[in-house]
Amino acid sequence: MLRLLAVLAAGLAAAAALADPQNVRESFGVLKPFEGRAAAGATAPRPPGKRDAERDAAFRILDLDGDGFVSRAEGAGNPEVMQGFDRADRNRDGRLSYREFDALAKRAAALEKAREAREKAREAKAEAQARAKAKSKTGG
Repeated sequence: MLRLLAVLAAGLAAAAALADPQNVRESFGVLKPFEGRAAAGATAPRPPGKRDAERDAAFRILDLDGDGFVSRAEGAGNPEVMQGFDRADRNRDGRLSYREFDALAKRAAALEKAREAREKAREAKAEAQARAKAKSKTGG
């Protein structure tokens, strides 16, 4: 009887895993998010609670197989990830750990912030030139 229950439980778990593998893995504690088998260093997963929520969500979305890494194939649909993939893949294993992904996201955010600052400076300069031109026309 006990053996039958164990077989039934295993069968139900297998069927559920086929239905929604990520949810089942997390529910049974088989694979917690971002727990890849990584060596210490740049690829080691960061402790939970220190991640930015948006980056965490983006990483989960890109990590299609739930192995704790974003492979080149998984990132193929995201131009931002693919643009910086090789640079971010510090250990050259062909996949991004959360730390590598986090560094890529931070670099992309910094580049975007710098681009916005340049654009704002251009707009301010154009406004100042327009004011100076208007002032010179009025003889002010």
